[in-house]
Amino acid sequence: MSIRYSFPKKRLKPLLLREIKSEALLVFCRRLLVFTKLNKENAKDLFSSSELQKEALFVEQKIEKLTFYFELHIVGVDYFEHIVKNYKEGKNKKLFRQEKPLIYYYDELILGLENYMENKTTWIPELLIFIILSQWFVEENNSMKLYYFLQEYDFNSIIGMYEKISFGNNTESKETVLDMYRLSDALVKRLQTAKLPL
Repeated sequence: MSIRYSFPKKRLKPLLLREIKSEALLVFCRRLLVFTKLNKENAKDLFSSSELQKEALFVEQKIEKLTFYFELHIVGVDYFEHIVKNYKEGKNKKLFRQEKPLIYYYDELILGLENYMENKTTWIPELLIFIILSQWFVEENNSMKLYYFLQEYDFNSIIGMYEKISFGNNTESKETVLDMYRLSDALVKRLQTAKLPL
């Protein structure tokens, strides 16, 4: 049976451990895009003033383009669920072994997110996506060569828009933005130190 679960048409398959961690981060970001749709009303509130409509449209276009690239090149979480389910039924054991590192690193990121957000009520998933991509690929010097589409993004200018809006807004918005930085730091450190169990 062929896999039809969020499997991209042109998957960019990593070979090195560092690239597998990068792919896990991108799968995680693809998952966060679901929350950006759910969080749209909060984003509208943040960009509510008329002079910020241009910025709101710009960010929305960047997210739509990122969604396109993720769907084209990055596997979805339901692909993992399909592999694990088949493995438990005694099917596709070879495929499970091949994808196990990717699934493990993705799970580490999800656990980190759940632990951090346990007592929090507000967050900005789209901002977290841009911060964590910037931190992992730009600040930590992980190669964008395989994930060529990321080179189209000026992460700092997108992040700067959120900072400008929130810092000029209320204290709660400012704290939420700062929280996204702290969360990104925690997730990047967790991914860097994660070791696949033998």
